[in-house]
Amino acid sequence: MPVYNGISFLQKAIESILSQTYTHFELIIVNDCSTDGTLEYLYGLNDERIILVNLEKNVGVTGALQVGMNRVKGEYVARLDADDIAYPLRLEKQVSFMQQHPHVGLLGSFADTISMDGSLLTDGKRVEKSDIDLRWDLLFKNPFIHSTIMFRAKLITDFGLGYNLPHAEDYDLWARLSYVTKLALIPEPLIQYRVNPKSWTYVKASEQNHSEMLVSTREISRLVNASPETIERVRRWVRTGGHLPGYDFSVFVELIYAFLKLQSGSVTAEFKCRLRQLLRKRLGWRVVKERIYWRLFDKEAAIRIT
Repeated sequence: MPVYNGISFLQKAIESILSQTYTHFELIIVNDCSTDGTLEYLYGLNDERIILVNLEKNVGVTGALQVGMNRVKGEYVARLDADDIAYPLRLEKQVSFMQQHPHVGLLGSFADTISMDGSLLTDGKRVEKSDIDLRWDLLFKNPFIHSTIMFRAKLITDFGLGYNLPHAEDYDLWARLSYVTKLALIPEPLIQYRVNPKSWTYVKASEQNHSEMLVSTREISRLVNASPETIERVRRWVRTGGHLPGYDFSVFVELIYAFLKLQSGSVTAEFKCRLRQLLRKRLGWRVVKERIYWRLFDKEAAIRIT
């Protein structure tokens, strides 16, 4: 848990972790040179599970996250921002899931959203998403809420991974973790995510969006050969719709084909249905049938939608 001048919500965030039904953990709190009384509050905490790291120089979110990562000793790493709140069963449910699914290395959940005063804004979704769903989403955006994440610490050390980018550092790490492990999402909210206009996500929104675009471009470029400008138009079209020029559309078709070929062993009927719905929504069913249906889902590709 990195924190910078987070005294307003820090107490509730910490209490939500210390009151977890699963109790075998260390809470690593990295104070990034706060000046609002955060450090004084942290010094007053008396719980042997808390490990306080007080930085003498402000290093920013990514730097503080990496400092915390370097102090991890446990089997799993769970994240929570200093203005969010974990539900009591959060760690218990995630640890249980990881123990029952040893092939999964990165696990998230949904979240309820709350306002600055703690009022409930929206209920979190309860939608099933498979590994292939999450991999498809990762091409275009970050499908995980950072504060819901749990991952296996061994993956970080074994593959030399970590938080690197100054912005969208979580999206970058999840994408690179996807190269070496399976992904999963518990289909229920396990935290309360606070909509905080003063948070890094909102204050640095422009930088976040730019870094997210760079990560997305990198991931899509692994599957198709196209210019960054073309990839960004395809990415924007998938996310929001609108017009897509003919050449860009051919790149999108190539992307689908390459993705399905890469994931051929794990393509589910549910994912095929989802992809078909996306195409119908963006293009209309007749266009889908005439222009790409048979190319993508023919018998030779062994992925025909019926």
